[in-house]
Amino acid sequence: MKNNLAKLDQLIVEVLREKKLLNEDTFDPSKVDFSKAEKQLTIKLPQFRISEAWGQPGNQDRALIEKFFSKIEGATIQQRVDNLNSFINECDKDSCINSIEIPKVLSNLVTLDTLASIIHEFGASPAGFLFESFLSSLVGGTQITPVSSVSTEDFIDQYNAPVSLKLLAKGGRVKGSLPELKRAFEEESWGNKMTYLVVNKIGKNDELKLVWHEFPINKGIMNRILKDYSFAQMDPKKPTQFIIKPAYYTQFPIATLDLGSRKKIIDIARRYADRLGDSVFMIYKLLDSLGMNVNNYFLEQSKTAALKAMSDAAELQKKITDDF
Repeated sequence: MKNNLAKLDQLIVEVLREKKLLNEDTFDPSKVDFSKAEKQLTIKLPQFRISEAWGQPGNQDRALIEKFFSKIEGATIQQRVDNLNSFINECDKDSCINSIEIPKVLSNLVTLDTLASIIHEFGASPAGFLFESFLSSLVGGTQITPVSSVSTEDFIDQYNAPVSLKLLAKGGRVKGSLPELKRAFEEESWGNKMTYLVVNKIGKNDELKLVWHEFPINKGIMNRILKDYSFAQMDPKKPTQFIIKPAYYTQFPIATLDLGSRKKIIDIARRYADRLGDSVFMIYKLLDSLGMNVNNYFLEQSKTAALKAMSDAAELQKKITDDF
C-alpha cells in the first residue's frame, strides 16, 4: 500500500513539474500538514499585471510578457499590429478560429486586453510611459531612462536604433526639444538618425482606433521641414521646442488597429470560447479534479480517490501534450 501511495505521489509531482504547472516554491507534498481537515488545494488562473519593468530586459516581468509576445507573428511593429488587427476583425468563421493555435489565441487576447487597459484606464502621462514599456517589449527593445525631462528618445528598438514614441489624440502635434534632438544625433552608434512613431487615438470606446505612423528624422530632414510652416515650426512660447504638425506625420501611416473597448476584447474572447473551452478550460477542470482527489486521498485515505487522481494526472498530461 505504501509503495503504491509513493508511486502516486511521484506520478502527480512529475506530471505537474514536467508541464511547469507546479510551483515547488509554494507547494511541496512532503511539507503539507494533512492533519488539518480544512486544508485545501486551490487552483487559480494566473494573474497578469501591467508593469513599467516590461521596458527593461532581464527581469521576471519582462520575461513573462515576452512569452506572450513571442507568439504574435511578425518581426516589426507594423507586422505585429497588422496581425493583431486581423485577429480582431478578419477571423470570424469557425474554420479560421479553429485553425489558430491555442497559444497564439491566448497571446493575442492577453496582448489586446493589456493594450486596451493602458489606453482606457490610465491618464495621459502614465499611459504614455506604459505604452513605451509595452512597445519596447513588443519589438524586443529597451526602454531608456531620459537623461533630462525633455529627452527625445524613448526606447531602443531591436536594431539598436532610437525611437521617439508619441501617443496622441487625433490631430495632436509632436513636440520636442531641438537641443535634445541634436544631442541624440551626436550618438555615433545611432547613425545620426531617429525614428518617430506617432500613434493617433481616433474615436471613442467601441469605435476607438489606433492609427500608427512612422517616419525618420535626421538633421537634414529636421532642417527642411522646419522651413515649411505647414509641416513644422518652432514653439513661439518655448524657443527651443519644435512642433511637427499632423500634416507632416500623417503622410506616413503604417498600420491601423481597430482596438475598441475592453468590452470588445471580451466579445472577441467569446468568439474563441469553444476553441478555448475544448482545451484550456478542460485543463483547469482536470487540475481542479486532480487537486480535489489528492485531497480526498490524503484526508480520507480513499483508494477510489487515489485511482481518480492517477487518471486525472494521466489525462492532464495527454491533454497538455496534444494541445500545446
